[in-house]
Amino acid sequence: MEQFPAGNRDPKKYKCRSMDSPETADLPLSFAQRRLWFLYQLGEGSAAYNMQLVLRLDGPVDTDALAWSLGEVQARHEPLRTSFGVVDGEPVQRVSPPSPVELAVEDLSSSEDPWREVRRLAVEHTATSFDITKLPLHVIGLWRVGDDQHVLAVTMAHIIADGWSAGVLWQEVTALYEARLAGRDAALDALPMQYADYARWQREQDRSEAAEAMLGYWREELFDLPTLDLPTDRPRPSVQTFTGGRWTFSVEPEQVSLLKTLAGREGCTLFMATLALWNVMLARYSGQDDVVVGTPVANRTRPEHAPLIGLFVNTVVLRADLSGTPDFRECLRRTRDTVIGGLSNQETPFEQLVVELRPDRDLSRNPLFQVMFNFLGSPAVWPSLGGARAAEFELDNSTAKFDLTLAFQETPEGLRGIFEYNADLYEEATVQRMEQHFRMLLRAALSAPETPVWEHLMLTDSERAVALAVPKRTPYPDRCLHELVEAQVERTPDAVAVVAGDVTLTYRQLNERANQLAHLLRRKGAAPEGLVGLSVDRSEFMPIGMLGILKSGAAYVPIDPAYPPDRLAFMLEDAGAQLFVTEGKAELPREVAEPILLDRDAELLDAESRENPEVVTSPSSLAHVIYSSGSTGRPKGALIEHKNLVNVFTAFADRPGIAEGDVLIAVTNISFDLAGLDMFLPLLVGARMVIVPREVATDGRRLGALIAEAKGTFLDATPSTYRLLVESGWKGRPELRCVTGGEMMPRDVADRIDATCLELWDCYAPCESTIYSTRYRYVPGGPMSVGVPLSNTKFVL
Repeated sequence: MEQFPAGNRDPKKYKCRSMDSPETADLPLSFAQRRLWFLYQLGEGSAAYNMQLVLRLDGPVDTDALAWSLGEVQARHEPLRTSFGVVDGEPVQRVSPPSPVELAVEDLSSSEDPWREVRRLAVEHTATSFDITKLPLHVIGLWRVGDDQHVLAVTMAHIIADGWSAGVLWQEVTALYEARLAGRDAALDALPMQYADYARWQREQDRSEAAEAMLGYWREELFDLPTLDLPTDRPRPSVQTFTGGRWTFSVEPEQVSLLKTLAGREGCTLFMATLALWNVMLARYSGQDDVVVGTPVANRTRPEHAPLIGLFVNTVVLRADLSGTPDFRECLRRTRDTVIGGLSNQETPFEQLVVELRPDRDLSRNPLFQVMFNFLGSPAVWPSLGGARAAEFELDNSTAKFDLTLAFQETPEGLRGIFEYNADLYEEATVQRMEQHFRMLLRAALSAPETPVWEHLMLTDSERAVALAVPKRTPYPDRCLHELVEAQVERTPDAVAVVAGDVTLTYRQLNERANQLAHLLRRKGAAPEGLVGLSVDRSEFMPIGMLGILKSGAAYVPIDPAYPPDRLAFMLEDAGAQLFVTEGKAELPREVAEPILLDRDAELLDAESRENPEVVTSPSSLAHVIYSSGSTGRPKGALIEHKNLVNVFTAFADRPGIAEGDVLIAVTNISFDLAGLDMFLPLLVGARMVIVPREVATDGRRLGALIAEAKGTFLDATPSTYRLLVESGWKGRPELRCVTGGEMMPRDVADRIDATCLELWDCYAPCESTIYSTRYRYVPGGPMSVGVPLSNTKFVL
């Protein structure tokens, strides 16, 4: 075992290191301290990283003896009188001489509700913001709640102490307190070292062969580490926040006993078994089979560490492999091997891993992992303070260091589970559902440990009932999209169909121009199941191009004209498109498909027939191909048939609802499938579409003015567009039905839209489906949900 520097502390003299040796007044930081020091420089390390000891004391308390005892502990442990400075650009520790502790007692016994008041004050106390360049970096509060009833709070900046330190502090305080009352010396052993000795030794060990071997293990274990991509209730702030919430639950002793037995057969502890369940749950939430969590370790691997106050705690990064089809027994074995490997190499400082692995810098996330798991063991037993019994005084947590933390504590009543969550990302209702999902996975693992974990039921009965509810089959027209538009033209030929800037087209005019394009395309070879590229800006050319291509019998491939020429050419080549409907400003790097220019070829188009071409397609014919980036970043096309689109549009015409007289505000770029809904939904019912120019759609103020001027009644847009509107000061429109999808809708934006507009519908669909698969009428205060399937569709779990 490596030897530490010899201790030179006399417990009765408590000399300050800087007084003994002036040349060592500026002392190095440990790796953990150094990372926290950087967080403090960024304004992130204060209250969020405080350590608390909050105890209820039932019995008589001698406040003078308590103050003296706290002062002796402060004199005995240098971190309690350490501040931090900078020398030549490097942070240093500065130890100051001991000073008396003044302990004022605040009497709350006459308050209307003293326990409520002390809880409020204790929460404020634990949220103390420290300036680490100045002493003290700990504060002490004592409140009298009633006769022989007190609450003591000691809040320390995490850079000087960890959770273990709180236990050391209280053990020494109680020993000194009892000795003081008895008029004798406390039998405290001399400290073998001080924390600054450990920090210096740690840096010396960093160059050892053993340290290099551990670092090599982590290089291999954490190579190409993924980011855990969990769904959240709100968008992730650009800079990580620490506003926290807390949710507790319990697991019955019977289930704990069964889990221990199952785990024991695979050579696993209860810690490993609960971690395995947590990994499965995270994998199911994210859809990833490579899951990373952090777990704290005390990191006091040598006896010299145990009696010290200081920041020793380290974080071990544990990577779970759920690839293939592992059952729970296999997950236990994989977890066991990962935990053993990680704990065997736990002395590598987490901060050193961050430097070594160099993850992409992202101020919105913790480096390497975003989710924590902790197993707390049995509840702490706090020594009495003389004749006063001490017990932990629990407070509602208002901070969270990570996106999510799941901790367990084994008690005689079973397992006590604690969720700590970032309240800027998650709502309490979501975390409550997480508890239920954990219970479902636990039940499945116990009852069917040989079943692949990806097949275990995770939803509760009520969630499954909602998710699997099959809506009553609703008839929808067994015709192609363009046939339905032609039928609407017959009903309302002179009604306005399209408004695009200064251009207005009636249903008859739109249909005739689309017919001319269709005839031209047919003459050039367009045929059923063939693909024709379509790249036009937001103008009347969008509905003309879409409708004309469908009338020709082909399917359209929408491409944003803002795409680089090479990407545009790739999509045309990949689709095998021989024809390309566009505008004169379109550019291609090479000859890929024959272009038809809707603006420059006007005379050519005018020579074509205005009559409806013969229908050569069926509802099962291809209507369009939507390209998404795909999981590899290489564009991939999703093939959508006429009948799929007709079913979606029929469902949306019913709910949220659109009819003759409505005005749909079309803001979506042509390359997104939502543009299809903007174009065809109004045309099927006789409504009017108002096509918004690109520069207006990205300006909240101008878009809000256009909605008002056009008297819009229907808007389908992404949450980002709605946020633009809200942040521009838009007052909403009581007649406007709002539909959103494509990304997570922030609750604050949803509440504002719902309050100022007629209603808000949140919709969802994967890229490979038809525009939207589900819909949900937003209810303020209710859960954010993907909703229920559209008519004639269902979820498959």
